[in-house]
Amino acid sequence: MPRLAIVIPAIGTAESLEATLLAVLENRPHDCEVIAVTNFDYADPYKLGDEVRFVAARDGADLVACAGAAIAVARSAVIHVLAAGCQVGEDWAEPALEHFADLSVGAVAPLVLQSDRQDRVLAAGIDYRAGGARRVRVKKLARITAAGTTAVFGVCRQAAFFRRSALEAVGGWTTAVGPELADIELAWAMRRAGYRTLLEPAACVYAKALPTAQVGAFRQGLYSERLFWRNAAQVGWLKALAAHAWLVACDTVVHLPHPSVLLRLAGRACAAADYRHYMRHAHQQAEVPPAGDDSDRSAKSDHLRIDGDHTSRPAASGERAPRRMRTA
Repeated sequence: MPRLAIVIPAIGTAESLEATLLAVLENRPHDCEVIAVTNFDYADPYKLGDEVRFVAARDGADLVACAGAAIAVARSAVIHVLAAGCQVGEDWAEPALEHFADLSVGAVAPLVLQSDRQDRVLAAGIDYRAGGARRVRVKKLARITAAGTTAVFGVCRQAAFFRRSALEAVGGWTTAVGPELADIELAWAMRRAGYRTLLEPAACVYAKALPTAQVGAFRQGLYSERLFWRNAAQVGWLKALAAHAWLVACDTVVHLPHPSVLLRLAGRACAAADYRHYMRHAHQQAEVPPAGDDSDRSAKSDHLRIDGDHTSRPAASGERAPRRMRTA
């Protein structure tokens, strides 16, 4: 069994996928598997089928869905998600892999730097604001390197290392809060299960920019509100509600007078009223085994399941990925 699976979700162009594949294949650590998932037709013009497993995701699949399809067929104990378009250098994975000797570590965030200005930090993990917002951690490079390995709230979906058993324990990425907020919801799930997330500044990934997922105004409001209500109890209701009221007010003012503000508010109202969703989510979270407990991974959830192959055999090179997505 390989010790590392490098998963490359590609939702853009063949050029971005090939640039990342070239960097990975030139610098990959020993004993690893490379899996590329695309939401477009890719003919493998360079005949890399012996070194890379190509999986076709459904048309229009976002980055999170593509990553989930690859993880479903991976065999390794550690999963490295690396979005197409990212670049890596020699031995970039080794500093991150060392942390998984500690069974309490569920995920490691590499340091993401701007490829044409390598002193500029694009992401050093992600944080959660009490009012229900996701924030990418950005600090001065000198401060990050001086601090060394530190604990962070979560890893950004474009570049991250995961312990496979930790992903299995919490059910993987949820579909309930949309692709843009899925990584912060996964960070909450890992924290509740007792897993730690670390930032490893010696593991560097380079990108021109971090790709974002585009969703409509109604869904933006819906997903943002769901993220808040699913996790407000962890923050503390008094603090969370006060911060959330301020966040919604600021968000509304920022988007005025554009008519989309009404759609955002309608999405928030629909999410706030769906108490059955939050009851179901709380019940599911109560069934998640704590960190280090490998007992039951089969509980129903609204997450992209990654606990084993989704069909009777792994997807072969160029084969369409199996789909089994549960939604709330």
